[in-house]
Amino acid sequence: MARICVKAFGLAPKGLSARTLLHFNNPKFSGKQDGRDLADCVFSVLADYCEAESDLTISGLHEQLDKIAYASKQEKKLEILTPFIRSLSALELKWFVRIVSLRELHLGLSTKTVLTCVHPAAPSIWNVTQDLCTVCQRIAGIIKTQPVEAKSSLSIAGHHVTLNAAYRPMLCMRANSALEVCIAYEKVFSGIADYCLCLEAKYDGERVQLHKSGDKYRYWSRSGREWSYSYGTEGNGTTGTLTPRLHVGGFSSDVSECVLDGEMFG
Repeated sequence: MARICVKAFGLAPKGLSARTLLHFNNPKFSGKQDGRDLADCVFSVLADYCEAESDLTISGLHEQLDKIAYASKQEKKLEILTPFIRSLSALELKWFVRIVSLRELHLGLSTKTVLTCVHPAAPSIWNVTQDLCTVCQRIAGIIKTQPVEAKSSLSIAGHHVTLNAAYRPMLCMRANSALEVCIAYEKVFSGIADYCLCLEAKYDGERVQLHKSGDKYRYWSRSGREWSYSYGTEGNGTTGTLTPRLHVGGFSSDVSECVLDGEMFG
């Protein structure tokens, strides 16, 4: 984000302002104090470059964040960000930087912690959708239809995995041996007739979630980042590193829709 600000405001790369932003963690350049982050540094360095006032709205901010999220290349992100951040006031730019640099703040707040504050069922819905808009819509429906006393006990029931909506993948606990897995499995399924356990080697690759709908394909990483533009979205198309080849002979003719979640390696 610091590099983007330097480019957007046309700062000399070796100038004091640019170096202060690029090395905001280094007290030699930024005079950093406890609690001072990149957003604070941006506010102090770029205040004179920013607009005195702006007409930014919450919906306008969300629209820009969506555009940035869907931009596939860094050059495209810069093209979107440059006019936007130059139109902000210093205070607005400070908080915009803080929003997009949230992971660097080390606040110790997990997604589950934040969503639980919205509604007890929100984390469960998020896990099978990875979409905040869908979470809000479903929570609104729950609030209207469920009695107050039932809201705190809502679980994942009714919140299903749907095609073309990324979900949080299942992550297995590590086991030191196959025997350890068998013992744990026995404890869970003992007394159930006709149960069996299959073990297979776990190959280390890239965790990918693939959603296929006809000749349309979408890919997500374990963290919910979409990689469709890289692998390809059209089975009958010519772009993408995987989809055109996967679509031809990769599935049985009677498979029109499916979700695959696993390791991809080559």
